[in-house]
Amino acid sequence: MKLDTMLLQTPSQWKKRTNAIGIISSSGRYSKGTYADHDMALEFASLATSFKLYHIKEFELLKANEAYQNKIEWNVRRRLSKINVVTKLCNYFLI
Repeated sequence: MKLDTMLLQTPSQWKKRTNAIGIISSSGRYSKGTYADHDMALEFASLATSFKLYHIKEFELLKANEAYQNKIEWNVRRRLSKINVVTKLCNYFLI
């Protein structure tokens, strides 16, 4: 099946042809629509290169923020342990 044909399918057609288990699709006036596993939804959305680039940039930003938070947390722990050691030494020599 060509890529163009796959992109023009409705969710119901795609589910039927591929025996997909991670997608729920209903149509009609009072239907709830189409639901998919989040991994499948991201994979479909990554077919658009602009979304894929946006997704990669957001992930890089998230990892940079996480690294910065870990650096601050490590620095606070280091200083607290240093203060704790100094306090114990002061108590040892004063008592």
